[in-house]
Amino acid sequence: GALKIVKKWANQHGKSEIICFEGAFHGRTIGALSVTAQEKYQKSFQPLLPGIQHIPYNNVEKLRETVTEKTAAVVLEFVQGEGGVVPATPEFVAELASLREKFHFLIIADEIQAGIGRTGYFFSYEHYGIRPDIVTSAKALGGGMPLGAFLVTEPLVNVLVRGEHGTTFGGNPVSCAAGIAVVDELMENGLLDHVKEIGEYFSAQLRELQKKYPEKIKEVRGRGLMQAMVINEEGYPYVLKGIENGLIFNATATNVLRFLPPLIVTKAEIDTAVEVLSTVLK
Repeated sequence: GALKIVKKWANQHGKSEIICFEGAFHGRTIGALSVTAQEKYQKSFQPLLPGIQHIPYNNVEKLRETVTEKTAAVVLEFVQGEGGVVPATPEFVAELASLREKFHFLIIADEIQAGIGRTGYFFSYEHYGIRPDIVTSAKALGGGMPLGAFLVTEPLVNVLVRGEHGTTFGGNPVSCAAGIAVVDELMENGLLDHVKEIGEYFSAQLRELQKKYPEKIKEVRGRGLMQAMVINEEGYPYVLKGIENGLIFNATATNVLRFLPPLIVTKAEIDTAVEVLSTVLK
């Protein structure tokens, strides 16, 4: 839906190009796959959509070089998930906002992994004080039920007209009820504040582990309860060791251990997880 809005809006404004970023993951359907700049996902399904440019993430100079009057949209995760839990830098986002002012393109924020409270704000772009034109959401939005949605700003509300977009299972009442419950819990019961507080605690504990194992841990990064450790070797063997010791996490971007605990996780549970990680890293 988000890409269809971009395409129609672009046709109306004489624009044709979409910019996306290396390391991003936006999905497996042809449109989403076309803006997922990872060869391992794309190689079996060529040719993909034309007019899409892949550039390095957080590279201000390359972004400045690539954007033109033909740019219809820039699509990004403000915290890359599959790319290794990489937050956008403030400088990068500031340049993106400045270029939008100059060239009048759309910004699509993919909040499917980093949104719905995961980073301590309802959406991760809120860390940067920017307002995207389109926001995509799913996964946690349904609280375990299948639910996806996209949001647009007022100028884009009427781009699609009746009959131009639809879904077979869209508007399922059970899934939507679950989504309303998720939003209420996040916005009315202090859960976002909890995520910010416990996320800072988790990050601090991971940094203590980095001090303990500096030869193994290169970097700790993330926002809220979307945290990661970059290690000096392949991560998957550590995933298996974690499972053997009762802790589930995964490895992405080869050598990044990614931690996405439930938003209701407690400090005591974080402490237990860090003890297991310490054992795994020995």
